Amino acid sequence: MEKEQRHDLSKLHTLLEEKGIKHIYKEHPAAVAEPQAAQIVGLDAHPAGSHQIKVGKISIIRGFASFGMFELLGGKFDCDRFETEEEVVIALAPTQ
Repeated sequence: MEKEQRHDLSKLHTLLEEKGIKHIYKEHPAAVAEPQAAQIVGLDAHPAGSHQIKVGKISIIRGFASFGMFELLGGKFDCDRFETEEEVVIALAPTQ
């Protein structure tokens, strides 16, 4: 039985576009390299999330370990976690 996981980044992608924040929205490299990982642990997506958003050197995912919270790593962030898309945009604002 697969465990449901919050991994959708499309709303954050749309919000970043609306705010004019340059970013790259792509499949997460780990999900591409190891697609079987989700099946092995019984998830509906890779434990690191199916997609990733890059804002400069900052990586944004919705990881399994944080129960689908937004995780920011790189730049001034050290795996900082945020609950909503709006909180992510506010946190990114000084880096723009």
